[in-house]
Amino acid sequence: MRKLFKEYYSPSKSEFDILWKEGAIVLDTNVLLRLHLFGKSTVDNIFSILDNLKDRLWLLFQVAEEFHRNRRDKIAEATKPLASILSDLKNCENIINNTLENLGKSVSIHPIVELEPTIKSTIEAIRAQRTGLEGRISEISTDPYYESILERVSNLFSNIVGNDVEEKHYKDLISEGIERMQSNVPPGYKDYTEKKKVTAQPGWNKEWPDRTISRA
Repeated sequence: MRKLFKEYYSPSKSEFDILWKEGAIVLDTNVLLRLHLFGKSTVDNIFSILDNLKDRLWLLFQVAEEFHRNRRDKIAEATKPLASILSDLKNCENIINNTLENLGKSVSIHPIVELEPTIKSTIEAIRAQRTGLEGRISEISTDPYYESILERVSNLFSNIVGNDVEEKHYKDLISEGIERMQSNVPPGYKDYTEKKKVTAQPGWNKEWPDRTISRA
């Protein structure tokens, strides 16, 4: 019975050992896209590990295409924390300025403690940091660091990318994917409730998510 329903049984320790030592390693798109969110040392460590496993790596054509199509969006996503800090700096500057204005020009902040020079220099420092950060954010999308990631991915998977799906096979997979989703059969059926459409590409069916043809 185990042979008939092997998907319900966990592999043995020896089987797991063989998988870890000899199994093919097929990366998901998000593994490659997240390289744009990690620090340089983490990225270097990941590439070092993958380089050592290169003989076992394989990349689906679909994954490679999604990586190239979505990497710019992931780079933009990496700037969100910086944009949040930029907003906080602007708010801090506005709060201090509003407090000074509410006190009035003829009234000092405190009759003994002289804070005006310190506060003004603080505002100037915040403004300088904010301006510098704004300029840095505007340059990030073209930073050579991200192009180096693209180059390293391209070199790593040189000649180990699967072929695109032929038109007839593609249509068969689409039909199969629709049946799986309507019948709630994995893989991919949950994607249908999470994302109804994908970016239109030549030969793509807009109404069905990427996972429809991922089995190719």
